[in-house]
Amino acid sequence: MKAVYIYDGIIDPELPVERESNGIIRKVKMQIRAFERLGIRMRLWMPRPPKHNGIARKIASRLPFFPMTSVWNIEDDFADCDFVYIRKGSVDRWFLRFLKKLRERNPELTILFEVPTYPYDSELMTPALFPLLIKERIHRVRLRNDVDRIVTFSAHEEIWGIPTVRTQNGIDVERTPIKRNFAAEPGRVHILAVAVFSKWHGLDRLIRGLSDYCRKRGPNDPEVMLQMVGDGPSGNEYRTLSAKLSLGENIVFSGNLFGQELDEAFERADIAVASLGIHRIDLASVSTLKAREYCARGIPFIKAYDDQSFPPSEFPYCLNCPADESPIDITSVVQFFQNLRDVEDGARTAKKMREYASEHLSWESRLSMVVSEATDIRQKRIDGV
Repeated sequence: MKAVYIYDGIIDPELPVERESNGIIRKVKMQIRAFERLGIRMRLWMPRPPKHNGIARKIASRLPFFPMTSVWNIEDDFADCDFVYIRKGSVDRWFLRFLKKLRERNPELTILFEVPTYPYDSELMTPALFPLLIKERIHRVRLRNDVDRIVTFSAHEEIWGIPTVRTQNGIDVERTPIKRNFAAEPGRVHILAVAVFSKWHGLDRLIRGLSDYCRKRGPNDPEVMLQMVGDGPSGNEYRTLSAKLSLGENIVFSGNLFGQELDEAFERADIAVASLGIHRIDLASVSTLKAREYCARGIPFIKAYDDQSFPPSEFPYCLNCPADESPIDITSVVQFFQNLRDVEDGARTAKKMREYASEHLSWESRLSMVVSEATDIRQKRIDGV
């Protein structure tokens, strides 16, 4: 089968996925690689970005008669492909026209539309983004005219009147190095958080919890060190909070790390941190990429949301924290880590987590049902069913 992956953004196809700093682009490249492993001849296509992207352009994108982002002109031949896989960008009248032209050029084409997070309206409830949300709400109800299936990582069977293919996020296990350093530092536990710091990561909860732990720490309690890798909208808030709570000796802000430097940060980590603030965007169950990376690397982690891929009865290497605004109980995190070490050594833990990732979390296993659905839809259309 032939297919096209459509991404509303800019990707350097030559840059190895290991060097990508953007998590979304890393995911796109991993998905394309997984499709290829499943026997799909997949190529990447990106709409032409606007010529100007300054303040005037940003203001115009919020007005009714201007495109929200890219210029959706078909400058390629889609007639020879069996399906297109579109990662959701902005939905406006220009995008809807693009879908219609796709269908006209290839009536037997299957159109799949990935919605990474759903529902997501609360993320756009800000003065700057609300005009874009209004435009999208007007147009997205018309997606059902041309989109065959929505690929979702939620439990919704239908979105905007369109049937869904329900799956979960995955990970390219082969390209994710496993942790190999398990020489514990006596009297210390190292916690690692890697993210583009945003409100839904909730790392302020972790910082406040660490402050409580340091204040109450007894002579026999281990020292806890937190390394925060990355930056983002909440970065200044986290640094300010750390300074206010006098945590300079316990928290290291490393900025963005790549390649070997990032791998070294993972090697030092005893515990990693997935999102702790998903409830802030009115979600309870999500499928985060970072949790899958931690699992593939073999590092136990904490989170504060539901994830069907890590059922507690089958996966003991994740500590579920309350999905609220309370400070994270660092004593419980330390106890979680020590309990794991009482049962097995770090190498054994990493091996079992890696095996779990290979069996349950690979992108091939996640996207195989998408390929099957695309094949069935196309065949029924050819047969006139």
